[in-house]
Amino acid sequence: MAIKNEKNIDSVSSNNTSGRKRKQKWLFVILAIGILVGSFYGIRWLHYYFTHASTDDASVEGDLISVSSTVSGKIRLLPIREGEHVKKGQLIAQLREEDYQAKVDVASGVVQSINASLNEAMADELLVKEKTGKDVQRAEAVLYASQARLKEAEANIQLATLDFKRISKLYKSKTVSASEMDKVQAAYTLATARLATAEEEINENRAKLNVAQANTGEVTLKKRRVESLKGKLKEAEAELEAARLKLAHTTVTSPIDGVVARKISHIGEVISAGQPISIVVNLNHIWVEANLEETRVEHIRLGQFVDIKVDAYPNTRFTGKVINIGAAAASEFALIPDSRSAGNFTKVTQRIPIKIEVVDPDEQLRPGMMVTVGIDIRKTKK
Repeated sequence: MAIKNEKNIDSVSSNNTSGRKRKQKWLFVILAIGILVGSFYGIRWLHYYFTHASTDDASVEGDLISVSSTVSGKIRLLPIREGEHVKKGQLIAQLREEDYQAKVDVASGVVQSINASLNEAMADELLVKEKTGKDVQRAEAVLYASQARLKEAEANIQLATLDFKRISKLYKSKTVSASEMDKVQAAYTLATARLATAEEEINENRAKLNVAQANTGEVTLKKRRVESLKGKLKEAEAELEAARLKLAHTTVTSPIDGVVARKISHIGEVISAGQPISIVVNLNHIWVEANLEETRVEHIRLGQFVDIKVDAYPNTRFTGKVINIGAAAASEFALIPDSRSAGNFTKVTQRIPIKIEVVDPDEQLRPGMMVTVGIDIRKTKK
């Protein structure tokens, strides 16, 4: 019986030994596989580290367009919802337009009134211009006629003077009769009177011409009034156009194709000029802003391809390209930059902003999402 128990004990001991050997064998196998897998991923990680400049200090950025009105007013219509796609020119909000329409009507009435006054002044200017022109022409013609009569009277007085002197000598020598002398003297007296009359007519007609020419100053006054009304008309038309623009600005439309990211104002709210109504973002114009350590910037070049891993989409990889390398460290744009003038200095690795264009965002990315980027620097290292 004792021999049988010893055999059973030896059998159990042998089984335990073989079981431990099998466990050790599987443990070695698992450890070997772990080492191989770890080595594979470790080598892969090292290869990626030396061929890519990586950082997780990066986020998705985009143009967040603040849609606002350039005029103040009460919102009477707001047909948008957050998350809704909108097209460029699509209605975002409609303000109450009655007050602005009234201003347009008033400005239009002023333009019509000034335009009527201008037409009247232009007609008056033309009438006065024609009348004074005819008066001047008439006065000039009369003056020219009197000048011709003066020349004729001067010629007659010369002839009468010569006849008077010649007959006077003959009369003194008793060659001609007294009646002949009287006739010559009467002709001389008549010629003298006609000369005086012609000179008086010239003076009178010259005075009339001066008066007619002076009346042309009224044309200048009429012309000045016309020019003044033209200036007032331009000013009134400009005010009318400004009123129409303000009326048009009561209709607020989207400046881009995009998505309504946020609706800020509500129907019935009175807003002021420039107050935001909504925020619209173009999800097809998205980029990544990465802050890369300055020690890794040496091999960064424009156009390099970038691997983009987005926290929101762990199973999706995006591709990008470097489109801008910051001209200054991000710390330089802080509201209160670090000052070294106090003498206390601690060297800190700075970060340079790198702008990365997403090749095909497909409206999946949203501004503010956190990402990890890896910039392929293999070509520059070669």
